[in-house]
Amino acid sequence: MRHSTKILFSFLILGLFFLLSCAQVVSERFDVSTKIDLISDKAKESTVRLVGFPSGGTGFFVASDKIATNFHVAAGTIIGPITAKLSHKETIWLVEGVVAFDAKSDIAILKIKGEGVPLPLADVDKLQIGETVFLAGYPNLNEYKVVDGVLNDIRSSDKWLKTTVEAYPGNSGSPMLNSKGEAIGIHVGHGYDARPSNAIKALLESSTSMEPLGEWRKRKVVRAFFYFSKGKNRFYDGNTKGAIDDFDQAIEHNPDNAEIYKFRAKAKLMLNDRQGATDDYNQALKLNPDDLEIHKKLEEIKTIIEVQTHEDGTVVILSRKDDKIIRRTIKRTVVE
Repeated sequence: MRHSTKILFSFLILGLFFLLSCAQVVSERFDVSTKIDLISDKAKESTVRLVGFPSGGTGFFVASDKIATNFHVAAGTIIGPITAKLSHKETIWLVEGVVAFDAKSDIAILKIKGEGVPLPLADVDKLQIGETVFLAGYPNLNEYKVVDGVLNDIRSSDKWLKTTVEAYPGNSGSPMLNSKGEAIGIHVGHGYDARPSNAIKALLESSTSMEPLGEWRKRKVVRAFFYFSKGKNRFYDGNTKGAIDDFDQAIEHNPDNAEIYKFRAKAKLMLNDRQGATDDYNQALKLNPDDLEIHKKLEEIKTIIEVQTHEDGTVVILSRKDDKIIRRTIKRTVVE
């Protein structure tokens, strides 16, 4: 009887511990949900949807007349005006030009006609690994939305914030926020990464006069981005030779972009030009020696026996590994 009582007591203790754990998880999630609502209300006063032709993205006010976004968002709108609009107001601002940009960091500071409410820029040195962070923006260029995640790493060497925040196309240029609603960085691309707010501060401090949008679009680095984007679309559409032509143009305008060489290497490999692909990967490696992906690709090329390209866009790569033939099939699709 005494033994049964001990077992029952143990189960009661375990049950109580489980209930307390569940209650804590629910409470923490409730706190995060409440915090998201608070961050959302604050950030929506400053976070704009940028629209141009043929693309767009997100941006946010960093001064009353200046909006931070990604370089590729600004450079991706190749003709016509760029406009900015909040999710809950009818006011539409016209982008007059660019006051500062860093193509490598993928940041541009736009000058608008009119005024908005700037987000405060946080001190990155006070960030803590593991703290909750928030991303405000327009995923897929649809409705305004704020999502949460965790700050995983702060890489000062190449100026990156690594987070678990889930982002989508359209979130490019979105502000990454701390629990106070301060911008700790700017989201870049479709992954889980952001450039720290210090990079934005540096650009704001270095800005002098505005360059009209039409003139800025004539810059070689901007033209290079245009050809690079066009080449990627052709590459994914299966037009490999056309993609290489565009990558050639992009490199002519900007020979210091490692990503262009990497894509041209992929295209050359699809045409079974292994030496050309090797040369491009090596050039990319000179520009970015710490890129582990390039080292991996160079090793893979050494094992390739044959590359077969079919009319439907399918590519079959035959490689040798441990005296075995490995067959890898790649089906490319159009990307938007």
